[in-house]
Amino acid sequence: MRRFHHAVVGLVVSFFLVTPAAATFHFMVVEEVYPGSYLHPDAQYVALRSTALGQNLLTGHPIKTWDAAGNPLSDFGSFNRNPANSASGAHYIMATQAAIDLFQFTATTIVTGSLPFPSGRICFAPFLTDFVDCVAYGSFTGNNGTWGTPAVGPEGLVRQKALKRIRTLTPHNNPTDYALGVPLPTDELNVQRPDGDGDGIPNIGDCAPTNAQVYLLPLGVANLMVTRTPDGLGGFTTGISWQDQSLLVGPATVYDLITQELSGTATPMPWTTATCLESNAPAATTSDPAAEPSVGMARLYLMRAGNACGEGTYGDFNPGLGPNPPPDPRDPLDNPDTTPCP
Repeated sequence: MRRFHHAVVGLVVSFFLVTPAAATFHFMVVEEVYPGSYLHPDAQYVALRSTALGQNLLTGHPIKTWDAAGNPLSDFGSFNRNPANSASGAHYIMATQAAIDLFQFTATTIVTGSLPFPSGRICFAPFLTDFVDCVAYGSFTGNNGTWGTPAVGPEGLVRQKALKRIRTLTPHNNPTDYALGVPLPTDELNVQRPDGDGDGIPNIGDCAPTNAQVYLLPLGVANLMVTRTPDGLGGFTTGISWQDQSLLVGPATVYDLITQELSGTATPMPWTTATCLESNAPAATTSDPAAEPSVGMARLYLMRAGNACGEGTYGDFNPGLGPNPPPDPRDPLDNPDTTPCP
């Protein structure tokens, strides 16, 4: 009887030694999901939060993904190290390099995967017969197990908004556990990257951190198009359109449009006699009321974007080659003293 008693004691001791070491990752919740900005849709992260001490044995544990129909996709990634912070409430971020560049936080693991957008499902770490935590969102129609119906449906995730946990209780139910909000990732060093104006771009990367209508310095204007439409009177209407930057750099983006007529394509030198057709245009389309160029003449259009952070440029064009090319004829267009649209 004494030997049997010792065997039982030995078994119990062994059980309590093994179990904690094998389960120091399962008291964890998905805290925040960011699907990227409009300019950088690949700037994505998933932030986890521990709900007990010692939940930092993360190596090898994945964040798994499913599409809107419930079909498995490639993992967003797997943790490749155990962070030093083991406190209850510690945060751990799995992120793409683009998200690190945007938020400048310390990621626990850098990954190259992508999150399902705008609808899908993600889960952290298989555990026993289920996962540690899951969230489905949007128009997800697959099996979400015990985690309830999808959050923020049917529209799903939105660029520059985070899917944020607002409730940590059981029973699980994704639509009451999560809501869309301003991203506020906290990394394993307990550093936050706040977004004071709530535009989805953190202060550290926002050129106007107190203005929700402006995110970044304007880009070069792309896809400038000129169309000629019959006006029903024997002539034509000239329409001009371009790629809108309001989602990329902020809604308060305006445009300067210049024009110049040339004989052929080189006389006078392009842009030396340019005039302003429209200044601070708020929309990505306008029209030119002028009559068509006369025979043998050509009309050119060029534009730049601007906002409270500054003016974009009219681009660069260097007609020469070699070590000492001539000056760029577009440089005076960007000079405040000589620009046609001040």
